[in-house]
Amino acid sequence: MADLTQRIAGLSPEKREILLRWLDQQRERTAAPAALPVLTPDAAGRFEPFPLTPVQEVYWAGRSGLYDLAAGGTNIYQSLSLEGPFEAAMARLRPALNRVIAHHDMLRVVLEPSPRGVMQRVLPEVPPYEIPVEDLRGLPPQAVEDAVARRREDLCTRLAPVERWPL
Repeated sequence: MADLTQRIAGLSPEKREILLRWLDQQRERTAAPAALPVLTPDAAGRFEPFPLTPVQEVYWAGRSGLYDLAAGGTNIYQSLSLEGPFEAAMARLRPALNRVIAHHDMLRVVLEPSPRGVMQRVLPEVPPYEIPVEDLRGLPPQAVEDAVARRREDLCTRLAPVERWPL
């Protein structure tokens, strides 16, 4: 730092002025950005179809089979291994998950064709989501590992229908 201070001190008044102007410009560029636009919810159009985002369009193109991609689509799954009273845990998990689905619109979206391309639409209501359960209790360890591997392979490679809920 001392070297930098010495270099600045050694500048001519003209070069020091240029440096100060440049530093002011940099400060202005990094100043607080202008206020962001205000987003106003469209309650009346909440359940009307709307376009895919650019990222969703890329995912849609990848699903089409037009491209030689190894994957079949974008999937997500969660595998739970529960210890203790299974029925009690599921009795709490099912309604909690369904409250989340009811609260977050994008968890109730389906895709549908439109003259403008594929559109997405939020469903106002959906039936309660039933969490798929595969009870592997009592099976030998290798049978459990094989069943889990088969299920993971299925969940990773299947092309789920996007025109009906749940995605």
